[in-house]
Amino acid sequence: MTVELDNPLQALLKRLDDLELKLQNIQAEIKMVKKELYAMLHAGPYKYGVPAFDDLRESTEQVFTSLSNRWHEETDDLSSPSRITSNESYLRIISLGKEVIPLILRDLQDRGGDWYLALRILADDNPVPPEHEGYSPLMDEDWLTWGREHHQIGLR
Repeated sequence: MTVELDNPLQALLKRLDDLELKLQNIQAEIKMVKKELYAMLHAGPYKYGVPAFDDLRESTEQVFTSLSNRWHEETDDLSSPSRITSNESYLRIISLGKEVIPLILRDLQDRGGDWYLALRILADDNPVPPEHEGYSPLMDEDWLTWGREHHQIGLR
């Protein structure tokens, strides 16, 4: 809609109002679609051809296991942190999102590895004090303690 006003500032303010109204409409539509999607996902396993949350979680765990096995195979003999953390499998694990934090912590606990960057990114936190940086056993324990405190892993 084109509105010719005498003042260019008024025209810009009108455009801004129009855009804000469009944004509100889009946000309302997004909210409605999210509600519909949520209802579909909770309607039961595969009712709408979409797996239930438990199935999605299992799938994520399977993907994580496959990627972490490949990452360990490809990087456990490397000493360069940048090569370890730039590995494609490592990056794909990070792309799985926060849901894999417990899986990473369990893997760190069971097999070790330079999971620190992934954990910092996904947790948006860093429990490792500066004096522990570079000392894997201390960094492992800092992250495992964090995981227990944040209920990401069980007590061991």
